[in-house]
Amino acid sequence: MDEREQVRAGLRNLLGVEDNRMAQKLQEQCEVATDMKRCMADVEVKYKVVKEELAEKAQEVDELRALLRTSAAELEETRATVASLQAKGAEHWADKKAIEAERDHALRQAEMAKKQAQAAELKVEVELKSARAEIEREREARKKAELQAKAAQHDPTAAKQKGEKVPAP
Repeated sequence: MDEREQVRAGLRNLLGVEDNRMAQKLQEQCEVATDMKRCMADVEVKYKVVKEELAEKAQEVDELRALLRTSAAELEETRATVASLQAKGAEHWADKKAIEAERDHALRQAEMAKKQAQAAELKVEVELKSARAEIEREREARKKAELQAKAAQHDPTAAKQKGEKVPAP
């Protein structure tokens, strides 16, 4: 036993029952005070740990806020880029549609020109056939006239009877 406990035990023996009760209450209060001191020491240690953790968390919060600001700036920049790309995409789409419209117009004109060329070719072919037929008729008429002229030169009276013109001798 330590010295303090011996002193207490001696005091208990010297005092009577009533005093022993008081001593017991005093002892209990001392134990409560000792427990309280230990509890306060524990609370102070816990307080220091919580204070350190709180400081760490505050630093993490500051870092996260800085990251949030950076991310927000990047987000705004990305949104601006997306808007710019969408505008360019819309412009590109409009240009593409205009080019497609020009292409379609050119294709329609080419098709129309092709049909006109085919029609003109057919017309020329018909006119050419007609001209050839007329030339052929003219050749036959000229041959016939030449034959009649030769015949008339050889036999002028027969030509007069047929009602053909006789060339002058």
